[in-house]
Amino acid sequence: MMTSVRLLGFATVMLTAPAYAQGLTDQELQEISERVFRPVIEKFDISGIAIGLTLDGERFFFTDGLADRAASRPVDRDTLLELGSNSKLFNVALSGLAEERGLLSLQDPVSAELPALAGSAFDRIPLSDLTAHVTGGLPLQVPDDITDTQSLLTYLADWKPEGDTRSVRSYSNVSIGLLGLITGAQFGKSYESALAEDLLPALGLGSTFIDVPEAEMGRYAFGYSRTDDTPVRVNPGLLDAEAYGIKSSVTDMTRFLDAHLGNLALADGMTAALARTACPSSRPRTMPRR
Repeated sequence: MMTSVRLLGFATVMLTAPAYAQGLTDQELQEISERVFRPVIEKFDISGIAIGLTLDGERFFFTDGLADRAASRPVDRDTLLELGSNSKLFNVALSGLAEERGLLSLQDPVSAELPALAGSAFDRIPLSDLTAHVTGGLPLQVPDDITDTQSLLTYLADWKPEGDTRSVRSYSNVSIGLLGLITGAQFGKSYESALAEDLLPALGLGSTFIDVPEAEMGRYAFGYSRTDDTPVRVNPGLLDAEAYGIKSSVTDMTRFLDAHLGNLALADGMTAALARTACPSSRPRTMPRR
């Protein structure tokens, strides 16, 4: 579960012509960012912010504020920030890489990869729908009384969809987390190891982590509690790595954006793997009202 905090802001942005057909200077980016983001920083009392922008093969950055108030440590391009649900993008990218390498098919039902779920609703839910949260109503979070993978699988085997598994979408850490568990297993390792050993090196991301190494803790930013302003960081929990647990720098995340835009020459089938994640489904989707 995640704590309610005033997190440091983090964004990556792409601008396209003709808005800046004549290019953009760093000074212009600083002025634009100050004008656009200063009101947001003040309105929401954001401790610090990091903005990355990619335009015509160039990357620009804007940083402001503090990563650690007590130490007066400023946010910079190398500050490690908690990505929250942007972590899901890495999960899906890893599944695309697994499919590109022939380790799985995203069109196979979930139960084909998890025999413990055979005979359940997951006979009708393909892996691709886990990426799109189209499962018939899986909950947002893992229920509090479930603390390990085995109890999670027992819960899912008995779980009943609240609607059509092919049309009802519900944003769910359980859905994307299940995808990560399956994908890691197809690499013959944990999700965390597959991410660190197979995905991140192929993307050239050296400042992206699930568990921040001790040597890098000085770069790791704090968020601050909404209630008493104490420094906090994301709470550990089942499926946290798969759903919301990644920490990264604005430098790495802007490179990640460039990778998705096809602006990088990547090895190990990574470009094709990312292209798989961008293919829209032709099936209609509906979002239930709640």
